[in-house]
Amino acid sequence: MEVENILKGLGFQDNEVKVYIANLELGMTQVSNIARFSGIKRTTLYGILEKMEEKKILKKHVKNGVTYYEAINPDDLYSILEKQVLWLKEKLPELRAKNNKFSNKPKIYYFEWAENVAELYRMEVKDDPKDIRIFSSNADRKSWERDKLRKLRNEVYDTAKRKADMKLIMNRKPTKSERLWSKFHPKTIGWDKLDIWITIKIYGNKTNFISMNDSITGVVIENEEIARTMESIFDYIYGSGE
Repeated sequence: MEVENILKGLGFQDNEVKVYIANLELGMTQVSNIARFSGIKRTTLYGILEKMEEKKILKKHVKNGVTYYEAINPDDLYSILEKQVLWLKEKLPELRAKNNKFSNKPKIYYFEWAENVAELYRMEVKDDPKDIRIFSSNADRKSWERDKLRKLRNEVYDTAKRKADMKLIMNRKPTKSERLWSKFHPKTIGWDKLDIWITIKIYGNKTNFISMNDSITGVVIENEEIARTMESIFDYIYGSGE
């Protein structure tokens, strides 16, 4: 049983373990013998043998029109696995660079169209931040797609008890409904001094960017250093607002 578990740990499927051990004990033999020894039906066995041959775990021989299979010996199997480990070791820097969850690399999420961009609001509600800083976009909000996003946002917010203290930098005066929001602290800065084309929201270790000009797109960057830098920029501008 220990040998079987080791082979499974090396990536062998359950039936591949049975076939390899059967073929190893039988030596070069016909499919019928492997089926009988492994307990696997021949109709199922053919596909397994084909895949194992592709993986170079088995060798196929044809003599006088009869097909035989031969398991590679354990030393050869070890050599194959050793080469794979060496290859993996060589490629580790490249794989780490591609890993979005690697500790030193920012996590980046991209969304397109209102239905998907609404996921940013769901992430926010799930994170339940205490403080939120927002650069509010001056984009025309009358388009159908933007209105759709706003409705989706309100649906997400209406189902959650949001306690965040929100500071906003805007190019316009807040609406009546916005003034009714609790813990809402807007700062108006003329577009001639600061023209805000996209919405930028900073909270926790996340910085969200939402573009509503040509199409609705959203990007989330999850990184502590970036969030702290954006907070610092926001606070500096907020403190010098009109």
